[in-house]
Amino acid sequence: MLQSIILDGCNITSDGLKAIGNLCISLRELSLSKCSGVTDDALSFVVSKHKDLRKLDITCCRKITDVSIASIANSCRSLTSLKMESCTLVSSEAYILIGQKCHHIEELDLTDNEIDDEGLESISRCSRLSSLKLGICLNITDKGVANVGMCCSKLKELDLYRFVNQIQAFAFL
Repeated sequence: MLQSIILDGCNITSDGLKAIGNLCISLRELSLSKCSGVTDDALSFVVSKHKDLRKLDITCCRKITDVSIASIANSCRSLTSLKMESCTLVSSEAYILIGQKCHHIEELDLTDNEIDDEGLESISRCSRLSSLKLGICLNITDKGVANVGMCCSKLKELDLYRFVNQIQAFAFL
């Protein structure tokens, strides 16, 4: 009956994550923020077993790549919150999958990632998006931000901490 597991900062192993995948069948929320042992293989296994996962926090899981994001996008179609700040090995192409497949996303934290305007265009398809964090994302421009502003009518929070480009996008918001 366990629905939420928060392991933030724990040194978890692949075997530990796989055990969660096999044993916690009612899981709806999983937080692995700053867990150094999270790998593509283990995370992909967990999300494949928990297709009804609603909230996932993989902030600072620095070993994950596009493989994990593809698994999340393909398995967790009901995901409402994805926090993945500083997942620096994830390429810009992976964010397109989030926009294409995670239509229930309401909260998305992409702070300090490689997302670009093409990824933002795809994410703008998430019509339920209400909170988007894009701080320190060096590959986005005001064009990408404007696209999100025009398409995401439920957007209530937009975090552009240390946005390096000129901010002209707010004319569209």
